[in-house]
Amino acid sequence: MAQMKKILDKGGTPVFTTYAVEIGDSLWSAVYDYVRKQWPDPNDDWCSLYRVDGIFEENNQKFAVLQERSSLKYYRLDFSVDESNGFVPATELVEVTATYVPAEEPQFSEEAVAAYVDARRAEETPAEDPEPEEDPAPAEDPEPAPVSDPEPASTEDPEPESEEQPVSYNLNDIPEYIELQSQFANA
Repeated sequence: MAQMKKILDKGGTPVFTTYAVEIGDSLWSAVYDYVRKQWPDPNDDWCSLYRVDGIFEENNQKFAVLQERSSLKYYRLDFSVDESNGFVPATELVEVTATYVPAEEPQFSEEAVAAYVDARRAEETPAEDPEPEEDPAPAEDPEPAPVSDPEPASTEDPEPESEEQPVSYNLNDIPEYIELQSQFANA
C-alpha cells in the first residue's frame, strides 16, 4: 500500500506487478547468469557490476530491475520467455532511476542471493585434487647386483629420459615400406 501511495502521489507513474520468482528458479537463474556474464565484476568472477533488485511485469512485458553496485542507479532489462527460445534478454539497459521506486523490503534478500551464489560456485568449481604423496624410499637390496661392463660411450648427446617420450620410426628401416617404394618407382 505504501508503494502504491507513493506512486499515486507522483501522479500517473505506472504500477509494476511483481513477477512471482524465487531465488534459484529457472527464470531468476537465467536473469542472474545473463547479468553476471554480460557485466562481470573484474574483482569477482561470481559477481556482476549489477545486482538484481526485482523481476516485474508491466503490460505483458517482463523486465528485471538491476541496481548498479557502484553508483546505486537503477536500470531496466527487458526480456521475454517462451518455450522455443527460453530466456531472451534485450540488448541494452535503460536507466530508470528517476521513475523507479524500490520496495521497502527487497524482492530478493542479500543473504539468500549470497547463499545461492555460494552453492553455484561450489557446484561449478572443480574440487582440488589432493597432491600425490611422495613415494617412500626404495628398500635396499640385501645382495648387490653383479657389476657388468659399461656400455661404450655414445658420441650423441643423450636425450633426457621422460615417461612419455614420443616413439619415432625411420621408414627406411621397414622392409615393407622399401618394397612398396621400389614398386611405386617402377610403375
